[in-house]
Amino acid sequence: MSKYRRLKEYLFNSKKKIIKLKFSQVEDIVGFKLPESAYLYRAWWANSSHNALRVWVPIGWYVSDIDFSKKYVEFEKREVIDMNKKVKKINAGQALKLLEKLHALHDQRVINERTYLEKKKVLLGKIK
Repeated sequence: MSKYRRLKEYLFNSKKKIIKLKFSQVEDIVGFKLPESAYLYRAWWANSSHNALRVWVPIGWYVSDIDFSKKYVEFEKREVIDMNKKVKKINAGQALKLLEKLHALHDQRVINERTYLEKKKVLLGKIK
């Protein structure tokens, strides 16, 4: 089980769309001090990082802002695109909307190129 499970639960149970937390608040939630790299490097909080892909991204949360001088991180709730959903076929309008969301996630570097192309291929295969 992830040592950041409590942060995942905190985000999952929140009804807010945006949550701004001081690093010390994140530490209070998880119950231990964050590593020094969390205080120094944007990569630690990146939505494509190991922590993000195990903790906040799978439940639809993304880091939208971080300020190292003020020591805070801002999480934003976004719609999760479930490409594995058992949908037989979709119309072109639905496909276009999903492709736009998928492209936005790629542009914001929430998903990498490989994931983007894989999900795009699945989506295009579901068009009526």
